[in-house]
Amino acid sequence: MALSLLPSSGSYLCTPLRAVHWGPGSVSNLPTVIRSLVSAYDKTAQPKALIITGKTLLEKTPVIGDVRKMLEKVGMFGGVFSEIGQHAPIKQVKAAQRLAEDNKVNVLVSVGGGSPIDSAKAIAYFIHESSGSEHFMPHIAVPTTLSVAETTQNAGFTNEQGQKAGVNHPDNAPRAIIYDANLAMYTPLRLWLSTGMRAVDHAIETMYRDGAPPQVRHMALFAIKGLFEALEACKRNPDDVKIRQNCYLVAWESLWPLARAGALGLSHALGHKLGATYGIPHGICSVLTLPETVKLMSRNLQGYDLACLATAHAFLPPTYQGSVDKLGLDASTGSEEAQRAAAHQVGEAVALLVKTLELESTLKEYKVPKEDLESIAGKVDGSKPEGAPYKKEQIIDSILTKIY
Repeated sequence: MALSLLPSSGSYLCTPLRAVHWGPGSVSNLPTVIRSLVSAYDKTAQPKALIITGKTLLEKTPVIGDVRKMLEKVGMFGGVFSEIGQHAPIKQVKAAQRLAEDNKVNVLVSVGGGSPIDSAKAIAYFIHESSGSEHFMPHIAVPTTLSVAETTQNAGFTNEQGQKAGVNHPDNAPRAIIYDANLAMYTPLRLWLSTGMRAVDHAIETMYRDGAPPQVRHMALFAIKGLFEALEACKRNPDDVKIRQNCYLVAWESLWPLARAGALGLSHALGHKLGATYGIPHGICSVLTLPETVKLMSRNLQGYDLACLATAHAFLPPTYQGSVDKLGLDASTGSEEAQRAAAHQVGEAVALLVKTLELESTLKEYKVPKEDLESIAGKVDGSKPEGAPYKKEQIIDSILTKIY
C-alpha cells in the first residue's frame, strides 16, 4: 500500500507467546518447553501437565499415547482429558477444569484442533478466576489442524443454550506453540483442508479488520499467497510431510499473535452464529461464508481497507487472478473502480479455491432452516462493530441466501 495511505499512528499489542517450535519431530521439545514455562513463575515447582484433547486423537491415532509416554518418562504427566467435542461444549470444559484442579497440575498441553486449544484457554481462564492466582496457568498448544486458535487470546466454547460464547484476556493466549507435521499426518485430508480455509479467512479478513496494524496486514498478504499454494499442493500430495509442515507456517502467518478481542470480520461473525448452533465445523463455516463476504466487502469498503483488500489480488497465484487488470503490489494507486474489481476477484478466487479443494457445501446441507436466515443475520448485525460496512439486509441477500 502507498505510504500516504498507511495509518500515521497505531499500536501493536503482543500476546504472552514466548516460543514457537516447528518441524517434523519438534514435539520432542515439549518437556523442555514445559520445564521452562513452569519455572518462569515458580522455580521450585515440579512440572505436571494435563493433556487436553478429543476422543479421535486418543482412540484412533498414536499421537496422545506418544505424548503421554514422553511426559511419563520425565515425570511430568498429570493426566489426559479426552472428552472435548466440536465447538468445545462448556460442560466438557468445566469437567476438564475440575480434573486439572483435582490433579493439581500446573501446565496445560492442548493437542488437536481449535476446540481442544480453545478449551485449554478457557480452562486456564476459569482456574485463574476461581483460584485468585496472580498468574494464568501456562498453556502449550500442539495443533493438528490449521485453525490457528493457538495464536489468540479468545477462548470460544458452546454455552448451556447451545450458543457460541467465550472468554477473553490478554494473558489467556498460549505461552508456546509446537507445529509438528508428523502429527498432522493423522489429520484427515478434508478436515485439514477445511481448517486451511479457516486460515485463508483469517488472512483475508485481516485486510479489513478495523485497527489491524499495517505490519500484520502485510504479513497476511504473504499468508494469502502461501495458503493458496500450500493447500493446492496438499490436495495433490496429501502424504507429503514437507507440504503439511509448510501449511502450518503459512497458517501461522494468517493470524499473527496479536492481543485483540472479537471476530476478525463479517465472515468470522457469521461463523460464530452458524457453527455451534447448527453443528457446522469451523473450517466449513469459512468455506460457506468467506467467498460471498469478500464480494460484499469489495462493494462496501472504503479508503485504506479497500486498498488493502485490493492489494491481496496481487498476491494470488496467477491462475486465480482472473481477467482483472493487474494493479501491481501497490493497488492503492489504481482508481476506485479498479480497486473494487481487484477486491471482487479475491472473492472469486476464494470460491475457486474451495472448488479446487472439493470443499463446496451449502447451509441446506447442514440442515439450517431457511426461516432462520433472518434471525442469523439479525444476531450478526446486532453485535457488529460501530461503523461496520454492511447491513442486515445485505447479509441476507448477498451472503446467506446465496450459500443456502
